[in-house]
Amino acid sequence: MTKQATRKTKNVFQQMAGCFKKSDHKTKIKYNEHLINKRKREFGIAYMNLVLKNASEQELRLEKEGCLKDIDKLVKEIEELETKVEQVDVETRSKIHREPSTSNPTIEQTGV
Repeated sequence: MTKQATRKTKNVFQQMAGCFKKSDHKTKIKYNEHLINKRKREFGIAYMNLVLKNASEQELRLEKEGCLKDIDKLVKEIEELETKVEQVDVETRSKIHREPSTSNPTIEQTGV
């Protein structure tokens, strides 16, 4: 096998490994986004039920604060997962070897 073919094969392997490492995090991100939407719907239903029951402002505020707290927790988890995905991207890019330059070195490149 030539050096070029070996390099390309290794690069494909590194890219695939990076995709597999990211897929779990991306799945969790999508799931958390689903949970946020689900919590918003639940909040809307619970809030409307409280309004129909003529609940006090304090009860309505507590319901809203509980929802915001739950959503904030999920958003923080999403941000952490996105950071992990970015770390995997950086790690994968660092392992990929580019084709060596075949141009003649200039004086600036050689430092002469």
